[in-house]
Amino acid sequence: MDSTGKVIPLPRHLDRNLTELGRLHPSRVSMELQMTGLSTARMELTAEDGDVQPGEFMELFWIQGSAGIFRVTEVETDFGIPERRRVMLEHGIITLADRLIFGYAEVGGTGMDMAAVIRWLLNGQERWTLETCDTDTKFAYAFENENVLTALFSLPEPCEEDLMFTFDMSGLPWKLSLVRPEGVPSCEVRCARNLTEAQMDLDMTDLVTRIYPLGYGEGADQMTIRDVNGGVPYLDSDTKALYGIIQAVYTEPTMDDPKTLLAAAKSVLRVRSRPKMCLKISALALSALTGESLDRFLPGRLCRVCLTGSGMPVEARIVTVSAGDVYGHPLDVSLTLSSRWRDTEEDLSKLMRRSSISELYSQGAASEYAVHFGDNADGEHPAQLSFYLDTDAIHVNRVMVRFRVQPFRGYTKGASAGGKGSLVVDGCTASVQIPETTITTGYNVSGAAEGKHVHNAQTSAQTLTVRLLSSDLSGALSIGNHTHDVQFGIYEGKLSDRTCHVTVDGKAVPESVTASGSFDAVQYLSRTQEGKIRRGTWHTIAFAPAALARIEADVHVRTFIRSLQGAVL
Repeated sequence: MDSTGKVIPLPRHLDRNLTELGRLHPSRVSMELQMTGLSTARMELTAEDGDVQPGEFMELFWIQGSAGIFRVTEVETDFGIPERRRVMLEHGIITLADRLIFGYAEVGGTGMDMAAVIRWLLNGQERWTLETCDTDTKFAYAFENENVLTALFSLPEPCEEDLMFTFDMSGLPWKLSLVRPEGVPSCEVRCARNLTEAQMDLDMTDLVTRIYPLGYGEGADQMTIRDVNGGVPYLDSDTKALYGIIQAVYTEPTMDDPKTLLAAAKSVLRVRSRPKMCLKISALALSALTGESLDRFLPGRLCRVCLTGSGMPVEARIVTVSAGDVYGHPLDVSLTLSSRWRDTEEDLSKLMRRSSISELYSQGAASEYAVHFGDNADGEHPAQLSFYLDTDAIHVNRVMVRFRVQPFRGYTKGASAGGKGSLVVDGCTASVQIPETTITTGYNVSGAAEGKHVHNAQTSAQTLTVRLLSSDLSGALSIGNHTHDVQFGIYEGKLSDRTCHVTVDGKAVPESVTASGSFDAVQYLSRTQEGKIRRGTWHTIAFAPAALARIEADVHVRTFIRSLQGAVL
């Protein structure tokens, strides 16, 4: 029984399987209950309390009932007379930090709401289950080599509405919920009643009215919100007219989805666009005596503070409740209230995630490769150069195309010809000897039906001529089937026009752009419905010259990539 006459239960000692081992008789218990769920406690024991080992659990109590189940993280022993031990504990939610999301995973987005993402994170363990989720937002999340707890606490960051986690550890499995905190005050601190001391701090040190969000990447390759914010890389707050333009950069390197980054930036700007108010209060937790909810102080509750001479009451969220001596001074509590209660939760989550990033992987690297190409073409048969853009390309910085139009080049110079034929004139047949000659391909041969062709043959010394002496005679020259031997060599045609029509993924590139023979094709590449350049597919550049010609070209592709796939060798 404490000094108020109310019986506060002794701590329950539980083994690692949550089986009760007995009750402890600590000489002192202190605790700090956090709105984030990362509550901590400290307990002082004597040798009579038996053995306590790290990894075991304790259910702790205070004047307002059970404070939840905590895990022993550290035991310090003073081997004096008497022997004393100091036991450090953390809230049971810390057990989720034991589980790792190994490698890279993308979760959420279209068709997968917040509740589904939480269940995905909790899958594979038995202690925790989701009870309630007050939001159905569908943001895309990316996790890489981080524990489940930090991933869980990062989920509300993009949400514009206020959300907080609550925990029910009254039975197994333990239950967690993501809920909207209350919007009206449910507890009160008032002078001459339950207030013993108060200190208020108003701070505009980190006030921001214009924010530039940056996500995954580095330097010029770092993701912005331009594509999802009308081409504008920043957001303005509604307090800009009051405080002026105060600019800052919001960097969240764990986000690689611009829509998620935009939502997170809006949430941050809403909080940071006003001066931060912090109240530190020493009060009396009278609910055990009065039975009134107004006297019950819990993390997350909205509290009304009535201070002498301050005019209107102040309303702020309870971020921390500290009890310095649960059994010696059970009514004495210290409260921390803040107008930026999300700062504590988000800053802790980001600190842990960024530490993981800097230790385990880099943001990515610039990559450049070239594709070289040469082929004959004409207006009806364009030369086509294709290159593949990998899915790991986070940014496509440049696709530099350089080309030139050269004379057509062939690799057969001509064919030898000669043989016999017959001439039929009014039923009379005569034999005709065709001299050996060279037929220049492409210019002096025309084809007809199979087995027949017509030679318009010309040699340097003579021309084959068939002359009918009478205009009343009709005749036909018949040449039998025969073959020609190819004469190999390099032939170049004459180039009279260097004009060339260029298309990129079927989109025409203006001649004013291609006239110099060099241009950046990024703006002409095919895109998704969201306006992003297509990844994981081939892109094609086609060159159609005005006349028969040879196209020589190369493409230099510069991207910013990150490697999320590959075998371990």
